[in-house]
Amino acid sequence: MAVPRFPERGPRQRSLTIREDRWYVARTLQHGERVAEENLKNQAFGVFLPMWTPDRTTKTGKAPAQIPLFPGYILVQFDIAFDTNWPAINNTRGVKRLLPLNRERPIPIPDAFVERIRKRVVAGDFEPDEIEDIVARFTEGLVVDIVAGPFAGFSGQFQRRRGADLEFLVDIFGRQTPVTLALDQVEHPAPPVVPEAEEEAA
Repeated sequence: MAVPRFPERGPRQRSLTIREDRWYVARTLQHGERVAEENLKNQAFGVFLPMWTPDRTTKTGKAPAQIPLFPGYILVQFDIAFDTNWPAINNTRGVKRLLPLNRERPIPIPDAFVERIRKRVVAGDFEPDEIEDIVARFTEGLVVDIVAGPFAGFSGQFQRRRGADLEFLVDIFGRQTPVTLALDQVEHPAPPVVPEAEEEAA
């Protein structure tokens, strides 16, 4: 997968004063991530739409298409002091609104978070691992650490199985977001403790 390249700034944004471009999160319309990406780029905003390809074939036998890593979200880069046209983002086709939704001005997210996601996406470490006895230990509401993939370092609350994968609720950008992960991307619950008497009988 190619490393995301962000567009260079145009003449309207150059100044003797140092820019401080920051990353912000925008909520998109349903299935509007690609539309939002194209239209934001046309306005010369930096855009990062993390995508990944599930490591499995579809029911028809075809290779799966890339899908957004954060369905319903897109990352937008701009300097809120220099780019006085930033409110236009909220009126861009495909975009619902910059986050948080209840504030007039958006709040930036750490650059380190964006860089970590970018590296994980480039690495493409999304390999599913089906081990039924481990999967059986996941119960609804169980909270485990995510140890690999773009969400490494986060915690997720188990919801349900989705084929070979597992669905968790992960707190992303202050919102509980459903995320589908492979078994080898999360901490495995400890095996049940077998009483000593039962172990000897077995």
